[in-house]
Amino acid sequence: MRVLAVLLVAQAVSAAHATPLAAGTAADDRSVREIAREISKLRDEVDPEVFAELASIGDKKSFKALAKALKSLTDDAVREAAYRAFHLYAEDPELGPESRSFLAEETQRAKQPAWRAASLRALLLWGEDALPDLDPLASGHRDAACRTIITDLLLLRLDARGDDEGLRTILENASLAQDAGG
Repeated sequence: MRVLAVLLVAQAVSAAHATPLAAGTAADDRSVREIAREISKLRDEVDPEVFAELASIGDKKSFKALAKALKSLTDDAVREAAYRAFHLYAEDPELGPESRSFLAEETQRAKQPAWRAASLRALLLWGEDALPDLDPLASGHRDAACRTIITDLLLLRLDARGDDEGLRTILENASLAQDAGG
């Protein structure tokens, strides 16, 4: 129950800070190539809704274009909008899990702490479906803030594992341990 409550709070916080994603009919009017070209040209000046337009096309080509677009983005808010757009693939049996995996990788490897946190917030949009993607990040993430968020979300899951690694992850990273320690 605690995991579900924490996930719901995290989703609410993420939604409160989010620009709404609109799965629009504009995607029917423009091709992946046109949208990708606009993102490439405007970079951080692009309207964040363009990422949702691209993702709402819903195919592998749009997924690859969205992932590639991240390489040209440096503005935290614009990049977060791009990360959130991956959730539009959630219902696709192939691209939904691929999106979660991509965001988990971004949470691990993104250069900027704000980008790691933004990709983590985007991953949390999947709710409990994201738990398997978060599990490996709990003890191995390089960013202490991300480890704490992930560990707090997985607290009951790690405890239920009953192994030394799960206990060590809880003791080293959970906010309860950090609060008690100082």
